[in-house]
Amino acid sequence: MSEAKLEAKNITKRFPGVLALNNVNFGVKKGEVHALLGENGAGKTTLVNCIFGLFKPDSGELFINGEKCRISPNETIEKGIGMVHQNFSLVPNLSVGENIIIGAEGFKLELKRNSDRIRELGKKYNLFVNPTRKVEELSTGEKQKVEILKALFKGAEILILDEPTDLLAEREKKTLFETIEKMKKGEKSIIFITHKLDEVLEISDRVSVLRNGEKVGTFKTEEVNRKKLAKLMVGKEVIFDIEKTHTKKGELVLMVNNLAVEGNTKISSLKNLSFNIREGEIYSIAGVAGNGQTELVEALIGLRKAKEGNITIGRDNLTNKEPLEIIESGVACIPEDRENVGFCKNRNIQENILLKKQENQNFKEKRILLKEESIKNYASEIVSSYRVKVSNINQPVNTLSGGNIQRLLVGRELNLDYRLLIAHNPTRGLDVDLQNQIRKRLLEATEEDKAVLLVSSNLDEILMLSDRIGVIYEGEIIEETRPKEINKEKLGLLISGVKNA
Repeated sequence: MSEAKLEAKNITKRFPGVLALNNVNFGVKKGEVHALLGENGAGKTTLVNCIFGLFKPDSGELFINGEKCRISPNETIEKGIGMVHQNFSLVPNLSVGENIIIGAEGFKLELKRNSDRIRELGKKYNLFVNPTRKVEELSTGEKQKVEILKALFKGAEILILDEPTDLLAEREKKTLFETIEKMKKGEKSIIFITHKLDEVLEISDRVSVLRNGEKVGTFKTEEVNRKKLAKLMVGKEVIFDIEKTHTKKGELVLMVNNLAVEGNTKISSLKNLSFNIREGEIYSIAGVAGNGQTELVEALIGLRKAKEGNITIGRDNLTNKEPLEIIESGVACIPEDRENVGFCKNRNIQENILLKKQENQNFKEKRILLKEESIKNYASEIVSSYRVKVSNINQPVNTLSGGNIQRLLVGRELNLDYRLLIAHNPTRGLDVDLQNQIRKRLLEATEEDKAVLLVSSNLDEILMLSDRIGVIYEGEIIEETRPKEINKEKLGLLISGVKNA
């Protein structure tokens, strides 16, 4: 491989109360996949946002092809850098082609004239998506293809992929890796941001590890293994295997009978869906994103109306009840969208921790006034117990990293007086150490006779934690099984709709 295609030198970035990056050096060569690995809050996304020009570093320089480059989005795009973010920035009611062409210099919204080039790029890099289809009709994997095509259409030679596999099913991840290999052969340079150790070992040529805003080191991938990377990432030995103990199953806690819910799309609408969960049990919903999981969780917590069927918790029929009544019945929820559904992100940590307990008399004086000292102590205890990295508890939630937001959310929900815990992709986007912590907390909940509904796209997680598994496909439970009765390969086929796997 040739000399560095891109070099970021001595990048330092501060936010209020936080040194996010401290004198970090990073580079990528032509035709190379350079993985950027680190636990949540290590500075990975901050570094690539500085490289792409979304953040202005306090100090440091950026060089592309040996030439110093002004750090701004317009300049970096012009110099051939493209970035695919964790959250896609597509316009749902426009076509694939229109989304790709928007913002490309010198191009008008003339889809017919540019469709041939889009198809050519799709064929070359294994990214084919029909340019005339509406984005709102696409799967998650197809939307990601459109984002990559957008960058390539604008002439990207250096592509930044920020946690690109987080929303993908196993087969979509395989397709993405095939695309990355084709881009490597085409001498594209790939910066691959992740916390997933197996992916680093599978796809990268080199790996750089960040910890607490500093670079621990850069290594040839062939010289490291999973255990070494984990220790470099978190600063201690990491135990990968979690032992699930047998718990006695008690009374029925949740009963869902013949539930029908109108979804965001036809395939995500729930149809005649039934299952139940007992005390001390983890029941998992396994499926590819967009098959009704979000609609199910929203119906269970009162954010979406059921057209037919019943939702019963204990002896209470809570079908179409208000969220407050459902919370008071003993339901805690770790939602998939932690920032927009889980928290009031413009409010501070202390205020968000109090949500769902604001009527608790332990935090009120004379039944009206809030006891500020009691609230402060309660919030501080959760921050400490769940190792949330904050400058102070009056810090706005939207200034925290994704991992710290998740720690805070898990801490708040598990400190409620609940009978049923709903956990929707609770470890998505989290590093290996934090994933293990959360999984252990879910198992501990069952040891306390709680019922847990785990909705996850992570098949390893489902097989590791579940007592029973319901496979959801196009809004229906098409099969119910147990971990000892199935393997990952067969489960992967089932979630793709292959019933006789």
